[in-house]
Amino acid sequence: MTHIATCHCGATRLTIPRLPEKAIACTCTFCTKRGVLWGYFRPDEVVVEADSEDRVYEPSGVNRHHFCGRCGCSTWSQTPDWSAVEENDKEPVERISINLCLLDDTDVRDLPVELLDGRNSW
Repeated sequence: MTHIATCHCGATRLTIPRLPEKAIACTCTFCTKRGVLWGYFRPDEVVVEADSEDRVYEPSGVNRHHFCGRCGCSTWSQTPDWSAVEENDKEPVERISINLCLLDDTDVRDLPVELLDGRNSW
């Protein structure tokens, strides 16, 4: 079953094929201040529809955090999947992080939440 996530004003619409098994609450300063819960997907699993209000915050040159320039919602991110490096000694592949708080048809509180210690990990 597909799921739809939209920013508050509807300028950004994200379609995902399924719910993730868990939501990720990252403790890095960016994620904490934004108040997001992330779900991770391969890039080919996500359909992004965004108008000209799509904005990108790229503080490190590695992570691209998208947000709506009209309503301000943090919508999705393009980030390397560092777990592949740690677990398999491979180069990181890109993954898409969806702000699960934007899901229109799902109460994100129903998902188990895993804490990611981003504040002390990077």
